[in-house]
Amino acid sequence: MDTIRYIYRYFRNSILRILALICGRKHKLSTNVIIVAPHPDDEALGCGGLISHLTKSGCTISLIMLTGGENCTSAKSIEKETLKVTRRDLTNKSAIILGIKEENIYFLNFIDGNVCSKDPEITRLKDILNRINADAIYVPHLMDGWNDHVQAHLIIKHIIKDTSTKLYAYCVWFWYTMPFKDTIKLPWKNVRYFSMNKEEHKAKVQSVNIYMKAISPDGIYYSGELPKILLTSCLWKQEIYFRIYN
Repeated sequence: MDTIRYIYRYFRNSILRILALICGRKHKLSTNVIIVAPHPDDEALGCGGLISHLTKSGCTISLIMLTGGENCTSAKSIEKETLKVTRRDLTNKSAIILGIKEENIYFLNFIDGNVCSKDPEITRLKDILNRINADAIYVPHLMDGWNDHVQAHLIIKHIIKDTSTKLYAYCVWFWYTMPFKDTIKLPWKNVRYFSMNKEEHKAKVQSVNIYMKAISPDGIYYSGELPKILLTSCLWKQEIYFRIYN
């Protein structure tokens, strides 16, 4: 049954990627960019290749990590504070590979699993966004499905609605949870794709592996064990983004 599901999702995702490459267009990149990640690993999975390209091109990349990933369900046997500290350390290691400067990484304290607009951390988030004044911000796609991913998208969209900052959605759980019947609803004309070269793809794979291969002394994966098809799709040599308009 697992094999059948994998084949189905691989076939579905291959069609989605082809549609994106046919209907979309090459991504025009900005020079002052913010990546907003709900959890440690989302930035690498969704935008690792783009980040590597931008940092090597001399662009300014800032990473805002909303939570510490302390409520990872498959790592619940690990004490929450230990998990948060460990996963943030993994973020710093992954960022080195992708070229993000340590001073440009912002760790916020939204509650993992309960990111919402009423959290007091909203004030810090707004201050950071205003101070950086980015040309473009990248958030998870609404079709990622998980609360924290959806709320990250909606919160950022609301905060910047009266600014000239461009908003893009990157894909992580999109590749796993999106019903095939809903593909017709996607604004394919708003797709922007980024094709990685060999070095950029290698950097992305290495940055993702920092998270995926980190194991506790008890054999627990700090970042959980993600579905194989999700990893396969996130590690294609093209990253898919959707331009979001207010």
